[in-house]
Amino acid sequence: MQDEALDLREFLGALGKWWWVIAGLPLLIGVVTAGAGLASSVPEPKYEAKATLLLEGSAATSSYPSLIVTRPFLKGVINQTALPLSLDQVQAMVSARQVANTQFLEVRAISDQPAMALRVADAVAVSFVTHIDAIREEQIAAQREEMAIQMAAMGLFSTTAELVEVITDTIRQTMPAFGRVTLAASAEEPRNAIPLEQRHIVRNSVLGAAVGLLLSVGLVMLLEYQRAPIGSATMFQRRFGLIHLGTVPRWPKSAGRTRELTVNGASSSSEAEAIRQVATNIEFGAKGKRIKSLAIASPDLGEGRSSLLANLGYALSSSDEKVVLVDADLRRPSLHTYFKLENTAGLSDFLANPEIEVEEVLRDTVYSGVKVITSGPPAADPVALLKSPRMGDLLNRLENEYHMVLVDTPPLVSLADGAVVAAQVGGSVMVVNTSTTRMDAVVFAMGNLEKAGANMLGFVWNGVTSRSPGRYSRYQKHCRKQVEAGRSAQLAPGNSTKKYTAVGFGKWSTAA
Repeated sequence: MQDEALDLREFLGALGKWWWVIAGLPLLIGVVTAGAGLASSVPEPKYEAKATLLLEGSAATSSYPSLIVTRPFLKGVINQTALPLSLDQVQAMVSARQVANTQFLEVRAISDQPAMALRVADAVAVSFVTHIDAIREEQIAAQREEMAIQMAAMGLFSTTAELVEVITDTIRQTMPAFGRVTLAASAEEPRNAIPLEQRHIVRNSVLGAAVGLLLSVGLVMLLEYQRAPIGSATMFQRRFGLIHLGTVPRWPKSAGRTRELTVNGASSSSEAEAIRQVATNIEFGAKGKRIKSLAIASPDLGEGRSSLLANLGYALSSSDEKVVLVDADLRRPSLHTYFKLENTAGLSDFLANPEIEVEEVLRDTVYSGVKVITSGPPAADPVALLKSPRMGDLLNRLENEYHMVLVDTPPLVSLADGAVVAAQVGGSVMVVNTSTTRMDAVVFAMGNLEKAGANMLGFVWNGVTSRSPGRYSRYQKHCRKQVEAGRSAQLAPGNSTKKYTAVGFGKWSTAA
């Protein structure tokens, strides 16, 4: 039931996101259909002539409308009246119906020629009256013959002529209206055409809009299937059962160009606050599971994995607790750019050469609590290096000497490197980008991590463009005003108050 509810939410979310397609495509097709109908050649006008018959008696009158349009009867009409039409043409023109709650029967004929409609309607009506009279006379003759035989056997009349006369009068008196049909009103030549064209345009437009609606829904489902988006952090959490470690807004464009840490210093921006919140959740979750090394992974490229790792490293560090960042992306490294380091020697050198010590590849940064091991030169076989015992030895030593070890990995969907690293660290964090991450890529990545036996700590919902809730935004504004007021007070001449300086995540130092 949970999966079904989730699928329904995703379906409704997709319809809401693509509402302009669902509304616009049917409207467009309806307008195009109407325009095509108006632009096309106007069909010839149709004229309808109608003759009215009176049904007397009740024998089989309900079947008369269907009898009129049968081919044998219409063929007889053509032969009797010499209509210059084929049987198919006449059958397409003629219709009949009994007027509700009356004894009247309407015979209709539709043609593009008023005179032909009149002629066919009258011909069919008159022929039907003659046809029913003939049937009626046959029934009377049969009854007359039967009664004559019975009365002759009784010897009631002396002559045959006298017998026939008496029987005929008796039958006509006892059944005067047995199935009789008379012509109540002949057809008149129609003057006005039937306004069918307008109804056809409206009908075709409505049908076109309905088809457009079906097509638009199908198109939206196809687009959603191709893009396979992830609707929200809640949906992701329910589908994969991972803990939501936090939501991080999209980086400012300036930070992406300069590769500056967003959480640097005492920044109170929404991005910095979000990263600090994620760092707090990661720290609590790691302590609960006794994890000291984490692989920061993502399904594919462009999901903000490396930039998030660099900022988390700073947020998790302090003057007392050191954090080391390891760039295990030996194919397309980028971690060194966030700390303005040269990538001349690094992890690939250490793993390939047993004579190189850890201290030779461990690099200081401008942030006292953060150290970095860059990826080093590209390796011929990165998977073999990452599987080597030296990688496990390196992680064990770093875990013993540092507060936290964060490892940057290549994308999981295209390379095996990330799963290899995730199998050797204490836990893994999945970075999911709301704009670029595909659901099929996540499913594939999670499958690789599961096969590798990775210990999943949770996931980070990254690159969110929506604003924070209103109260939280007002609280942030209040805090920023307090920080700015404090800075102004510190800079004021003669101020003897203590100055507070941020030295790392959750740590503050004072100076007189």
